[in-house]
Amino acid sequence: MLAKYPEVVYFSGHTHLQLSCPNIYYEEINVFVGSSSVRNPFDQESVPLSGSISESLFIEADDQQVRIRGRRHDLRRWADGVDFIRTAEQWRQG
Repeated sequence: MLAKYPEVVYFSGHTHLQLSCPNIYYEEINVFVGSSSVRNPFDQESVPLSGSISESLFIEADDQQVRIRGRRHDLRRWADGVDFIRTAEQWRQG
């Protein structure tokens, strides 16, 4: 169904996977992003991480691009390696 709308970005927080996990962001026809959790994120084996780790996504969108950045609330900084940009030109090209 979503193949008709390639500009759709699908966000899912259901798994609570930490933003540093592999495949937290991937592109097929659409863009798919795991959004971690502001409380109790999990590692890639779905085991809750210890400590007070808190993560979420920050989205910036305009007519030229969508930028998705990870935020580490517990550290009060941007998450390392979580900065994805998809441009309007990339969507046009498929």
